[in-house]
Amino acid sequence: MSNSEIELDFLSAETDEVFRQCIHCECQLTTAGLFMVSKAYRGDECTFEYAICMDCREKIHNELSDDSRVAMFDFMHDRVNMPQREEKYKNAANYQLQLDSCATCGLDRQLAESYSTAAVFHNGLMLTGAFPLMICSSCEEEVYQCLSDHTKDVWDKFINDHFPGPPAIGEPSPNHHLVF
Repeated sequence: MSNSEIELDFLSAETDEVFRQCIHCECQLTTAGLFMVSKAYRGDECTFEYAICMDCREKIHNELSDDSRVAMFDFMHDRVNMPQREEKYKNAANYQLQLDSCATCGLDRQLAESYSTAAVFHNGLMLTGAFPLMICSSCEEEVYQCLSDHTKDVWDKFINDHFPGPPAIGEPSPNHHLVF
């Protein structure tokens, strides 16, 4: 599979190009090593997207409350057998299979009103195994309800710092988009 095929679903919907900078520190992702691309969809329309280097992702993750980190871990651990997922997809010829259904409840992507996707890249190449993944909005909402007020404030600050302005009318709030 060529790089362009791999990156097709994770190009910026705004520019149709590869993400070049970390949304948080603005470092060049080509030299950042590991980074994550996260996108939210309503139907087939991308409504929210960003790329973040793993250093920034880790710093923000460490700001979350211990209770929230445990709740997020437990949610994924209880619903996804990550070692089995990694083994199943580590040499997958078609990463698209990992995006066809919710990683946590199995809901078909075509049946989800909205959902989020995430992929991890190393030096511009997608890593397969546990990622990429898709999580439906119902599962995201379930996780969101388990988070502490402190963690919700950290996430809201991230959203407000990087996505100024009111959300589009009728669009799901990026505040509940938590593939982070």
